[in-house]
Amino acid sequence: FDQIESLLTQYDNLDAIHIFSESDSGGLELGNDRLDTISIAQFRDELSDWHEALNQDGDILFYLTTSEPQGQEGLSHL
Repeated sequence: FDQIESLLTQYDNLDAIHIFSESDSGGLELGNDRLDTISIAQFRDELSDWHEALNQDGDILFYLTTSEPQGQEGLSHL
């Protein structure tokens, strides 16, 4: 999260932020951090800060890879 946040402070008015990550049935990895339905609350401030780099209609898009067939089902809750 720290590296992404540091990079995004250099930008504003972006149309989208694209995040590519490994995932499993319960969440995804962002560097040394894990984002899942439990930890998402602890990263609320960081995710909110990412919004500052976006324009009014901007999106944060996650592209996930998983080797577990049920992986996407667990991620749909995020």
